[in-house]
Amino acid sequence: MISKQLFIIAVLLIFISGSAIRVAPTIVYDKPLKYDSYYHVRVAELLKETGNIPEVFPYPKTGRPHLYPPLYHVLLGFISFAIGLSVIDSVRLLLPFMASIIPIGVLWFATKRYNYSTTALLAMFFVSFSPFFLTSSFDSPELISIFISIFAINYFLQEKYMQASMLYGVSFLFSALSSIYTAIPLVILLLSEKNFKKIAILLSIPAVTMAAWYLPRFELLYAFDNSFGTIFVEKTIDFWTKFYTPFIVGSVISAFALFNLQMDRTRKLWIIWTLFFITVFLTHFVTPAFHPWRMPIYLNLGFAFLLSDTLTHNRHRLKSLFAIFFVLSFFLISMNVYESRILKPPLPNNEYDMISWIDKSIPNDKNVLSGYVFCSNLMTFSDNNCLLDTYFESIPNKTAWFDYENFFWNSNIQFTQRVFDNYDIDYIAFSSQDWGQELVNDFDSEKLYATWECKLNCLRDASVYKLNKQNGTVKYLGG
Repeated sequence: MISKQLFIIAVLLIFISGSAIRVAPTIVYDKPLKYDSYYHVRVAELLKETGNIPEVFPYPKTGRPHLYPPLYHVLLGFISFAIGLSVIDSVRLLLPFMASIIPIGVLWFATKRYNYSTTALLAMFFVSFSPFFLTSSFDSPELISIFISIFAINYFLQEKYMQASMLYGVSFLFSALSSIYTAIPLVILLLSEKNFKKIAILLSIPAVTMAAWYLPRFELLYAFDNSFGTIFVEKTIDFWTKFYTPFIVGSVISAFALFNLQMDRTRKLWIIWTLFFITVFLTHFVTPAFHPWRMPIYLNLGFAFLLSDTLTHNRHRLKSLFAIFFVLSFFLISMNVYESRILKPPLPNNEYDMISWIDKSIPNDKNVLSGYVFCSNLMTFSDNNCLLDTYFESIPNKTAWFDYENFFWNSNIQFTQRVFDNYDIDYIAFSSQDWGQELVNDFDSEKLYATWECKLNCLRDASVYKLNKQNGTVKYLGG
């Protein structure tokens, strides 16, 4: 057993160093670092201005039903109002703060199970320096939902199902998907124990909360289409995430089987948890419907508890394995700090200058097409609207959105012509990462603005084109 004084010193070191990694980019940059945040900024700004949760979100250009649970946007508006910060600054500060205190929640949970032990410290360490928790520190309100879920799971393991149910009700109001995901392993455990009454208690308040939020918007649910296509999955899941995440977490489960740890209810829950999220994660080979690219966050939570438990309860047999994972952890920290794209806003500075130019030069009633990352920033930092946006679950016209996004990936004249013929597009804004500029040059168009940022990409400039329409179409001039 580690001494309490040493335990406190270790906790402070882990907390301070883990928080520093998350907070440093917020100090360096004056903009949110992930494009999802810009969607939430606009919802919170609408709420702050009008005092109401919008039923119809005016972004992108065509508008769409607003189905996202409200509590995150309410919290952002409250912080902005109470402290006097802008909503953008509230987003910049809140999520890194939540990411910093999640390890404290993990530590609290682990001390309930293992007292003030090395096991609790390791669990905190693995969450603090998880690369996937680091990348999510600037991203989504599901971090808040995960934090709440840790306390709900503790009540669950104490068989206080009503308290757990209450917390899951609150969790849903921050992130519907996260609350549903984190409750499913608990339900599976209760099913294995044939405790159907306890399942009903656990799900009671989340079910009431869900009904209270969605039933008044029932007629708007027609727009909820999460089967958007593999285009976004392929764009988001890289090789590392695709193959090594389930391998690493699976190896921890194998360690449990290999060394025959006594299977108490806590261990059984975390094994069910990790197996469930590995299963969901692997569905990205088939469908993007379950947001599998977010699964590493949940996998790493189970990973932290299982690995710390395995290492400390088989110390005499796992010294070499402990060293391997310790080195791997520091390697992952270094990899994430080095990966500069994680620690920068979604657009380079010259493209934010291009947004300012669009705001001053293009009338607000004109239709601007750009990729969803640039569009999301454009609608946040200017008075212009755009034809794409983030948050793909609520899409009134899935075909149009797919065509808009695919426009920046294609090299096909016929597809480009079809997009110009079928949709009312006045201007096209290309980020330096987009394809398609060469094709647009072959149509009747005029390049109004161009800017280069060679540190990112010297192959293409970021540019704005005006399409010269005649009789509702853009003529192909040949190239």
